[in-house]
Amino acid sequence: MHGELHPLEADPVYFVNEIFASIQGEGLLAGTPAVFVRLQGCPVHCPWCDTKYTWKEGSGEVALVDPEEVFRKDSKPRCARITGDEVARQARDRWPRVPLAVVTGGEPCAQPVRQLLGSLERSGFRTEIETSGFLPVDVPDRTFVTVSPKITVPGGRVLPEALRRADEVKMVVGSPEDLAALDRILPLIPADTPVSLQPLSADSAASDLCFRTAMERGGRFRVSVQIHKYLGVR
Repeated sequence: MHGELHPLEADPVYFVNEIFASIQGEGLLAGTPAVFVRLQGCPVHCPWCDTKYTWKEGSGEVALVDPEEVFRKDSKPRCARITGDEVARQARDRWPRVPLAVVTGGEPCAQPVRQLLGSLERSGFRTEIETSGFLPVDVPDRTFVTVSPKITVPGGRVLPEALRRADEVKMVVGSPEDLAALDRILPLIPADTPVSLQPLSADSAASDLCFRTAMERGGRFRVSVQIHKYLGVR
């Protein structure tokens, strides 16, 4: 579902599930303090998803007063309707020294994220988007794009143009079958794009598989460990 355009404004209204600050715990930018803007709605529905409460689009609408109080991680699909400029204003006012803003979901590309990312950049943030590549990735040139393909999910896909735009491809790996799926799309990924292997649910067997694969293949392959979980933060 796409955010609606107000008749007097060019700034779309977004379905926002939550806004919070932490560190980026995954991928190439791991360790960077970041404000996370989680958008509501996802057409992919991965069985291992840890944010299933974001799947239903535009439901359970509430007013965005205090993100830390209004939004909480539970089983209810909750979201607020808010413009990109207001998201950026709240993020910058609340966390003035945090350098990075990460737009995630759900599937953020189900909404017109180019304008939202632009608002965040104008507020002084570096920007990153985390997407499955299931939908077209229409973002500003400066935005760091992490594509996490969900190609092992029934009906899953990743668009070749999304892989070409990616600054990083982050593959969730739980079994050799996941690596085989990655190998099928590997020819579509530019040769200089890093590939991060992320163990599914921090499982020890999956972690060992990612470690061994990165060591054997070398080059652009690396292991992405969810360091925020080790630190006990979101």
